[in-house]
Amino acid sequence: MDILVAVDFSGISDAVLERAGQVAGAFAAKIWLIHVAEPRPDFVGWDPSTPFMREQVAALYRQEHRDLHELANTLRLRGHDCEALLIPGAAAPVILDQAARLGAGMIVLGSQGKGAVERFVIGSTSLQVMQRSPVPVLVVPLKRHE
Repeated sequence: MDILVAVDFSGISDAVLERAGQVAGAFAAKIWLIHVAEPRPDFVGWDPSTPFMREQVAALYRQEHRDLHELANTLRLRGHDCEALLIPGAAAPVILDQAARLGAGMIVLGSQGKGAVERFVIGSTSLQVMQRSPVPVLVVPLKRHE
């Protein structure tokens, strides 16, 4: 069984990797580590065809690519078979499309604990994936430390 593990480099990503490693180990599963490079709100409204904006977006993608491969290497050092994919687009549809394309038997991702207003305005990736996925979805919750 292959497992698709989605990370967004937020504070929940380490917990997602830890849980994914536990599941992969239990099933001797390959991990497909994915990061969906979504358009950033600070870029919305800017003309993406200007050289400055193209370079800014390219620099962001290069950094995310490095960060993603660093996480994949961490999983490999822990003994897991892991491949990393950085794909631009909207998170939930890309995660679901890649899970189907790769034949993943499970999806693992984190929940950032967004409030009701934020979920209404921008949506919840984990909720959208859970509602539409034909395979089991493991959602790792964000633990609040006060």
